[in-house]
Amino acid sequence: MPNFGEFIIHHFEGFKTMTTTKLRLLLALVTTWGLLSPLTRAEEHHHQDASVHASDSPTATTEATESEEEVAIRESISKLPTKDQKLAVAQGYCAVMAENRLGTMGAPIKIMIEDQPVFLCCAGCKRRAMADPTKTLATVEALKAKVEAAMIEHNLVEFSEEDRALVLAQGYCPMMPESRLGVMGPPVKLTVADQTIFVCCEGCSKDAAANPEQTLKVVEELQAKVVAEAQAAAEQASVGASQ
Repeated sequence: MPNFGEFIIHHFEGFKTMTTTKLRLLLALVTTWGLLSPLTRAEEHHHQDASVHASDSPTATTEATESEEEVAIRESISKLPTKDQKLAVAQGYCAVMAENRLGTMGAPIKIMIEDQPVFLCCAGCKRRAMADPTKTLATVEALKAKVEAAMIEHNLVEFSEEDRALVLAQGYCPMMPESRLGVMGPPVKLTVADQTIFVCCEGCSKDAAANPEQTLKVVEELQAKVVAEAQAAAEQASVGASQ
């Protein structure tokens, strides 16, 4: 497998002057190498209008168009305390039976492993989850990444190919640098000093426009961060493939 980090650095260093062809290629590469796998994001956001998106299921639409399964899942998860509902939605799947959506077998079961909340599809999975804490917690992190990637994909579906590539190249909101674009709903497109950038929500638009120079500096740093993440992912994949 080619070293994706070196490839992207070599071909996409000039984000501001990307051609449509390069943007399309970047989009394909991002998808192929799994660049959507997220890092830890901020648990709280200072904009109330955006917080709703963080608790939405990536597959949820409106109640009128939801499948019976989606309705049942939502109803099951609603039986949990509000804080746990958000955590269960973020995990998405059982930490033991990783193909089972949380909520398909009734309200998810919450356990604590090394002071971290873990959700299971049923009480029958508790013994296996507790038997290997390291494996269980690693599974939870992988499931969160899977769910978050699906959420981002869902929230970018209406974007043009060019804008989608720009969102993925920037990766994060310049006002909330730990918040991945697309996690809190469709990113908001702005033009700052003749450059197209994106923020996580409308609440960040005013702040981004207030200090254009600082905003663009942060965007440039975020683009470099995305490249570094891609390189690290490619190196990890290469090591895994050689073993």
